[in-house]
Amino acid sequence: MCPNPDSIVHYGIADERKSIDQAVAKNQWVGAANNTKWSELVKAIQDFENWRPRYRTCWLTNGFISHWDAEWFEHLPYPLAGVLWLDLNTTERQLDKSSGQQKMIDHSLQLKDLLTNIGLEFEQKQDVIRIWGYLPKDETDFPPQANFTPAKNIYLDTWT
Repeated sequence: MCPNPDSIVHYGIADERKSIDQAVAKNQWVGAANNTKWSELVKAIQDFENWRPRYRTCWLTNGFISHWDAEWFEHLPYPLAGVLWLDLNTTERQLDKSSGQQKMIDHSLQLKDLLTNIGLEFEQKQDVIRIWGYLPKDETDFPPQANFTPAKNIYLDTWT
C-alpha cells in the first residue's frame, strides 16, 4: 500500500503499526474508518471557523480512553489507525450578550451531516457522537458517565 503524501494522517512508527495490526487480528476487528476518512474528518473540523467539538478517543491496543480535548491540530492520537472509537461532544456553551446568560448550541446536525458525507460509521447518544474506527462496536462508557472508571489497568502512555 502506497501512503498518500497529501494525507494529514500519519502512519506512525513501524512498531506501533505492528502492535495495531496484532490487536486488530487478535480481536477480529474490521475497519470501519480508514486514513482517507479520518483525514477528511480532521481537515473539515480544522476548517470550522467559530467552533470545534471536544473529543476523546479509545486506543485499541490497550483500551486507553483519553481525556476530553478540543485541540484539533497537535493533540490527535496519531496514527489514527490505532483509534478504536472517537467521541465528539455536540454542544457548545455560548454567552448570550443581550441577557448575560449562557446558552447551549447543539451542533448535532452539522456534525452528523459531515460524518454521513465522509462515510463514517457513527451513532449519537445524548450530546455525544461516537465514530467507530473498528467493528464490532465497543460501547464502553457510551454515553460518557462522569464517574466512569476503566475496567482494567491501562497506561497513560498510549504507546505502551
